[in-house]
Amino acid sequence: MYPQQEPFADTSMNVHETVLDLLGKGTGTILDVGAGFGVLVKILKKHGWKVAACEGNPERVESIQKFGIPVKQLDLNTMRLPYPDASFDAVTCIEVIEHMNAPYYLVQELGRVLKLGGTLIITTPNILNWYSRWKFFKEGYFNEYFSEKEYLEQGDHHVSPIHFWQLRWFLKEAGMQVKTVTANQFAGTFNTSSAKMLFFSLLTLPVRPFLRPADKAILEGDILVVKAVK
Repeated sequence: MYPQQEPFADTSMNVHETVLDLLGKGTGTILDVGAGFGVLVKILKKHGWKVAACEGNPERVESIQKFGIPVKQLDLNTMRLPYPDASFDAVTCIEVIEHMNAPYYLVQELGRVLKLGGTLIITTPNILNWYSRWKFFKEGYFNEYFSEKEYLEQGDHHVSPIHFWQLRWFLKEAGMQVKTVTANQFAGTFNTSSAKMLFFSLLTLPVRPFLRPADKAILEGDILVVKAVK
């Protein structure tokens, strides 16, 4: 019998590590929405969480099933999450919201299935960092995640660039409050844009001692990682 193949981590570098740091040790039930090939839920299970997953891609659903993790297949753009209200102690939604036609509706559903006092971790490409602002000024799109080339050539499109203030409002409307804003990696460490990001981040040196961690994540972070509590 052949050993099970490790699932493919279809997310940006250091995102899962950052999510795990924010979640802490598993103490209850957790749902991963848009679970991809099951990398995160497999790790969460090892960390003591009682995990569940939902995913739209049949191939990815099959990958998750191979690891004995309960998973439900659905179209997140058109269907409610197939769980009762207040079902989970924690919910994760990792680089999913930017793929949604109706991101507001998705956040409403994340809040609905989360228990009172529960934790949501949600991530999305950061369109407000220095490089993305420069890219929009120069070429008319935010960054590589939302370029014309990415949209035309990739099958799983990024259709909804999300500003942090917009995400914060979505969360508030769904009964959640932002507790932590961070990023998977910061200026000078990511993508082909690292040199440009480093240059633009130098512009903040005079005010850097006064920046809150959330401000630093927004101005210099690659993927925003937001922790909210219901």
